Amino acid sequence: MTNYIEDSITNKLTPDDKYYVYQIFGGRDLPPADFMNYIADAVAGAIQYGQRERMCNVFNSIATAPVKQQLPVFDQFAIQSDGDIGSYNRDVLKNITYDINNNARQWSWQVCTEFGWFQIPNSQQPMRSDLLGPDFWLQWCKDIFNNNTGPPKVDWYNQYYGSTNITGEKIIFANAIEDPWQYAGMRQLNPQTQSGMKNVLINCNNCAHCVDLRTPNDADAPTLTNARNYIKKSVIEWLTPTAADYEKAFGGNKETTPSVSPLFLQE
Repeated sequence: MTNYIEDSITNKLTPDDKYYVYQIFGGRDLPPADFMNYIADAVAGAIQYGQRERMCNVFNSIATAPVKQQLPVFDQFAIQSDGDIGSYNRDVLKNITYDINNNARQWSWQVCTEFGWFQIPNSQQPMRSDLLGPDFWLQWCKDIFNNNTGPPKVDWYNQYYGSTNITGEKIIFANAIEDPWQYAGMRQLNPQTQSGMKNVLINCNNCAHCVDLRTPNDADAPTLTNARNYIKKSVIEWLTPTAADYEKAFGGNKETTPSVSPLFLQE
């Protein structure tokens, strides 16, 4: 299906095929590479946000259908997964108007200047179009930020933040087993140098990006509930003053040492 879409919009098939693809998805004003970036993200985003099973069910239901019949179903799946092909227009990302509901430009700035993390096709089993190689992303960044970016300073920022050797206190890293970004996080800690931090890997079906921050419900897997409780317990422990904290803050003077509010300790 994705090969058909790419071949259609890059004029490898008939004008009718090209017209049909744009009629289904819109996005006629997008360059082919930007269009294929949206198509790839429609799949990657579904997995990233815990919709793997739903996506597989949809794709399995149309697996034997002719490709032109698959496209409307895929389009509706993408839309229902919060896909918006219009947001892949670079002019949208150039807009500096403050919008509390949209952080795409801020995230793009971090990617373009600091972290990289450009999602390019795998050389052996590509899940993205060959149009989305490194050159695409570097030009994409320049277009959005008016040539104010060069290649992201990945090595500099890894050194600045500490990379996987980051040090700190009272930090907890939560990752989920189906989150593609888990490998950009701290799945493992060094007990000798990172003992002041904690991490948790949430292993359950459809547990993906930021799943621990979603509103709890009765259908949550036990491992997700346990992870949330572990995080909550850790934060409460870190925020609860110890006797040593009081000694340091108030010099051990009982008359000036406040009592601990029971409300503060409630879970």
